[in-house]
Amino acid sequence: SKYDIFLSNGDFGIVKSNQSTSEKKVILLKKKNDSTGVVETTPVELSFIDLSILFEDIDGTPHLIQCKVIENLLFSSMPALSSEENRALYLDFVFRHPGLKSNTKEFKAALKNDPYFNALQIKFGYAITCHKAQGSEWKNIFLNCESHQSYLSESYFRWLYTAITRSSDRLYVLNEPQIGLFSKVKVITNGLVVDNKMAIASLPTEINEQNSNPFGIEDISLFGIFNSISSIVHSNDIAITMVEHNQYQEIYSFKIGDDETRIIIWYNKDTIVTKIVPIKDNILSKLIISLLQPLIRRTLVVEKNEHFEFSEDFLMEYYSELKNSLEIKGIIISNIEHHNYMERYTFSRDAEIALIDFCYTSKKQFSSTSINKKSNSTELANDILGVLL
Repeated sequence: SKYDIFLSNGDFGIVKSNQSTSEKKVILLKKKNDSTGVVETTPVELSFIDLSILFEDIDGTPHLIQCKVIENLLFSSMPALSSEENRALYLDFVFRHPGLKSNTKEFKAALKNDPYFNALQIKFGYAITCHKAQGSEWKNIFLNCESHQSYLSESYFRWLYTAITRSSDRLYVLNEPQIGLFSKVKVITNGLVVDNKMAIASLPTEINEQNSNPFGIEDISLFGIFNSISSIVHSNDIAITMVEHNQYQEIYSFKIGDDETRIIIWYNKDTIVTKIVPIKDNILSKLIISLLQPLIRRTLVVEKNEHFEFSEDFLMEYYSELKNSLEIKGIIISNIEHHNYMERYTFSRDAEIALIDFCYTSKKQFSSTSINKKSNSTELANDILGVLL
């Protein structure tokens, strides 16, 4: 620096005296118009003023410097000079030193010490940067939270904490970041396609005489499968005449008019329907299989829990925030499975069921969420994702 003090962005100075009136220069910039091919001349005005400014170094020692200040930036709403103004500054130096050749030592030395080219580019001190404010305190603070940093980065939160704690009485914030628990969650749909018109019967918490249970099904999970199948076929005027129970399979007999057929409903240990195959292949069996196809690999039965245990506090906080956000939409968290770096939530709303996987990182930040293909309702899944987006 040509001064006895190192000046950096954010430094504050006090203007002690104005030593001159504004000195104005007009530099003509020439540029070829890409559309017309014509070389056009654009005038750029540069304005300078000589000031005496008092600065303090890091130890608090005062330094009074005499300098030129470029008024273009001082009175501009922009944070820096425009490219045209910077180019005009350089050309002004070249025009004033016609005997110097560019890229020579003499040229570079003269450029480094030129008072116009090196005129201080300063703004009125309406504000101070957070880093310059560190260690100081004011009664009232107006804080602009906008930053080039990611709002979800550790450095931004450290910066914001420093800025907030500069106030001893009142803090006014501008452009505050709208950060929620789900701000960093990336939604992955996995191409889930579910027929929203599929009839899904509601599953009672227990089987009693009020429930339509003509075949005396005692297992509530198998009764849930029966309810779903019954809702679909009855809406198509197809009757269920018999249900036979075998290991991991239910054999249903159907009838419409004079046509009859028998179909095997295979399920796994989680009572998820895995495949549907006809015992007798006919037109009725083809119709029923097409109607029941949406039931395959979908969750038809869910046991609703009210109390969940968590190994980490952030998992509990995530659950609480999610629960509060969804309750107003009538959506219940029925179950939570804890996996390695992933929480699998089961949501229900009446007869609709949606399973959603929430993945998190080793830094205890939830990073992505995806709809599990066992869900039986895209409408419910989309309503849940609407809260996250």
